[in-house]
Amino acid sequence: MYVSTIKNQSDIAALIYLFENNWDLSTIDELLHGLKYYTCILCFNDKDAHILPNAVIGYAFYSLDEQRNCIELTDIAVSKTALRTGVGTALIKAIKEREQKSIRLSVKTTNPAKLLYDKLGFKIIQEVDNYYAVGEDAYRMHLD
Repeated sequence: MYVSTIKNQSDIAALIYLFENNWDLSTIDELLHGLKYYTCILCFNDKDAHILPNAVIGYAFYSLDEQRNCIELTDIAVSKTALRTGVGTALIKAIKEREQKSIRLSVKTTNPAKLLYDKLGFKIIQEVDNYYAVGEDAYRMHLD
C-alpha cells in the first residue's frame, strides 16, 4: 500500500464511490477549499490481489490547529475489504512523517479503532460526555 494526497478528480471520485455514505463532492470541496483548510491523504492498494490495483482503501482528513501547534485528525476510515491490514496505521504514520507535529483526535468510546490509537501510542487526555450528535461519549486523544 502507499499513501498520497488527492491528486486529481479521479481520486475524489474514488473516495466518494468507496465511502459514499460519508462524502459527496460539495462536502469534499468545502473541506479542501473552504474557510478552514484540510488536507486529505489517501491510501491505495498495491499488493492485495483481492482488491483492485491502485484502488483507494482508506483516507484521512486533517488540519493544523494553530493554537495548539498540532494536527487535528478530523476523519479517518478504511474500506471494509482492507480492515486490519495496516491501512489505518499507514495513514497516521504518513501524517506524522509529513507534518512532524503531534496529533489530536476524538473517537467514540465504543469505537474499536481506539485499540489502534492505543497501539500507536495515543493517550486519552479527556473524556467528553455527549460529544456526538447521537449522544455518544468521546475520548480526546493525543499522540506526541
